[in-house]
Amino acid sequence: MRLALAQTQFAPKTIVDSLNRIEKLAGEASNAGASLIVFPELFVCGYLSVVSARELALAACDLAEQLSPITRMHRVAICTGYSECNGDALHNSALLIDRNGDRVLNYRKMHLWGELEKSLFYPGEPSPVAQVEPGCSVGILICYDLDFPAAMQDLQRRGADIAIAISATDRGYYVVPRMQVPARAYENSICVAFCNHVGGEGDFAGASAIVAPDGSILARGSETGEDLVVADFNTGDWDRYRSAHRYVDDQRTDYFPLRVLSGSG
Repeated sequence: MRLALAQTQFAPKTIVDSLNRIEKLAGEASNAGASLIVFPELFVCGYLSVVSARELALAACDLAEQLSPITRMHRVAICTGYSECNGDALHNSALLIDRNGDRVLNYRKMHLWGELEKSLFYPGEPSPVAQVEPGCSVGILICYDLDFPAAMQDLQRRGADIAIAISATDRGYYVVPRMQVPARAYENSICVAFCNHVGGEGDFAGASAIVAPDGSILARGSETGEDLVVADFNTGDWDRYRSAHRYVDDQRTDYFPLRVLSGSG
């Protein structure tokens, strides 16, 4: 599976601005042979703006309706962050649409960062794990979720081959792309697709990365400018390594209990 990360500096004024940018970059990813393109946290409305988070909020079904023709046109799955309108509540969410235009999953950020997010959004629940391609299952985390190792471990235990991690990490937290993201991949023998904003008003750190289950960097984005980061991850190539490095099987659950799993949702 070829993955693409759309590392951008982008402050949309309208939903049309966002959809046009998604369509353009989806076309570039498709031309590069990618079957999935990932956009950063709150991409559709932009990060840091209370006004845009409210005015550019969409219901999941409405965003899916807008994205489906793009995925079908370019034959590439799309995962993007957005401000989700759910009745009277807002969520910091991520929506994944497959290349056939079908909605695969919608995830609402569990761990909200700082007073801005906590004043705007309601927290969600663990991401579903679902197939985006035959033999390849994904789950999603959003930014601050990465600071909680159990969140990534939970995706791995429920069968995720790839953890999509969309982010708005600024330069004060370079430890996240440089160290934390590879560590989470290694700890869980899982591929991590980390897509970050870059530059702009938030002074975002960029350095988006696709990381293999052994913590090695398959591809790394610029720390200073926009980038389309592309790398291949084939689950079959990593089956032997992952089966030999299931650290969760050796966890002392008498001291560190794991929650009971109920299906893949």
